[in-house]
Amino acid sequence: MLTGRLRSWAPDAFDQAADLAPRLRQDPACEALIAELEAMTRRNQNVVAARTLLATLVNAGLVPPRQGLAAVMAALPDGIAGDEAFARLSRQDLAAPASGWWGAPSGSSHQVAGSPLRQLVELVLASGAAPMPSARWRGLLARQPAAALCQALPDQVALGWARTANNDAPDAARRDQLDAATAAVLAACPADQLAAFGQDGNGRLMWAGLLRHRADALLARMLRAGLRPADQPALLRGLACTGDAGLLSVVLEAGMAEPTALVPPFVACLGPAEQPRPGELDGLALLLARGASAATPVDGDAPIAVAAALGRQDAVALLRAHGAASAALLPERALFWRHRRLAALVGYPAPTLSFEPEDDPGFGPSISQERLGRRHMGWLLRGSCGNVNCGYAVIVEEAAGFRVLLEDAGHSFAVVQSGRDGFGDIRIVGRSSAAAHFETIWRFDGRVYQPARCTELRFTGNGRMQRVRTACG
Repeated sequence: MLTGRLRSWAPDAFDQAADLAPRLRQDPACEALIAELEAMTRRNQNVVAARTLLATLVNAGLVPPRQGLAAVMAALPDGIAGDEAFARLSRQDLAAPASGWWGAPSGSSHQVAGSPLRQLVELVLASGAAPMPSARWRGLLARQPAAALCQALPDQVALGWARTANNDAPDAARRDQLDAATAAVLAACPADQLAAFGQDGNGRLMWAGLLRHRADALLARMLRAGLRPADQPALLRGLACTGDAGLLSVVLEAGMAEPTALVPPFVACLGPAEQPRPGELDGLALLLARGASAATPVDGDAPIAVAAALGRQDAVALLRAHGAASAALLPERALFWRHRRLAALVGYPAPTLSFEPEDDPGFGPSISQERLGRRHMGWLLRGSCGNVNCGYAVIVEEAAGFRVLLEDAGHSFAVVQSGRDGFGDIRIVGRSSAAAHFETIWRFDGRVYQPARCTELRFTGNGRMQRVRTACG
């Protein structure tokens, strides 16, 4: 009866259950009560009260069935009562199998398999469905036998990191969960099990996620433990684009590459002068200090000439200090590196080098010089194209480097008439739907281009086009 009242959110049901907690633990029907409370947390129904009552019941001595242990542990609230309840349930044998059905009488049941530890790891690491306080999570890992950790963690750690590989940095709590679980794998698992860690599809992405989010200490520990990614060139390319000297030192100590062989990717990954990355020269400096040749060509181009084309006079000075002689690029190679420099400013795909994976640029990025008015020339970059529209960026060269004047998307670009300060107005037309296009007239305001007039072009059923002025932006 109490379970039904909770399900219907009777105002006094939660208080009544809390008062009866010491007696409820003796009642077999309480499995349904605790299942209903856990289901309410997953359905976002009266979550605070449901989690609080779960902790009260557990602390009064009620223990859910084994197939529900992980779900209940994941649903416990933050705070002292939740910590106490979590510690009580953690003293159960979480490593033994616990398959079966778990769920509430209201119908939100599901089949579970594997040990409670494995189920909890999946909730925390793989799906991210169960955020958990750091002390609670680390304490759980510290209390488990090494064999249980090695059975439950490795593939879920790999999957958790893999899901960060192409995304923004995980929040601090999730990052701490991943860090702690990865460290637990390294500490608990024997060498023969570690050898396979990170070798499958998720494992390949795991290395990328670790590198992308600068888990340098973990990466160094993994490499020192003898772990190697299945795709070592990808790791080395990624490392080159971080410029991290500390991790690079570990890579060199592990014999994964010779210093000279890494000069091309470290030079190619230099940011343009307009967007240098902090510390990115440190890796190149370490390679040169370890005896790498400053003349190692980057797809046939002298590193010092590449650095100059990117506007990186600091890199030019570093290479010259290690014996590089001045060199020039052929015209077509100068345009190639110009394209890479300007594409980096706006995040567009750029032409790739022989040791880089090819991007899928859609209908193909391009670069060309355009007359922007009576007195000005600029560079027009076309980025990747979707089904119809392509990215457009207009960039000009100034004494201090290159500057972006305009970014937009469409399928048609034209400089249409003279405008302010000798810069012409720019007309970009794009497609917004099968029967409608948009037209934007951009006007120079003395520093950048701003939308001056926006029009929707609607095609009617009789083949005519209707022009409708709209607000810009």
